Amino acid sequence: MWYEALPSLFLTGFFVCLPYGLVPVVHKIFQNGNAYSRLQNTNHDRYLFRRDTRLTGDPYVLKGLESIPD
Repeated sequence: MWYEALPSLFLTGFFVCLPYGLVPVVHKIFQNGNAYSRLQNTNHDRYLFRRDTRLTGDPYVLKGLESIPD
């Protein structure tokens, strides 16, 4: 019957979704407490990294226009 396929469906769904929940945990453990990595391959990326560090004090805390002083 159709319900015999449900365990396989749940297992497949679990293993497909597993990396999305596991990547931030692995980054937090192995990247000095930063859950999200930011690449700095180009000058523009480095500029944005330094800008966020200057505005918020932490490059991994992203804020909007409210963090820019008037």
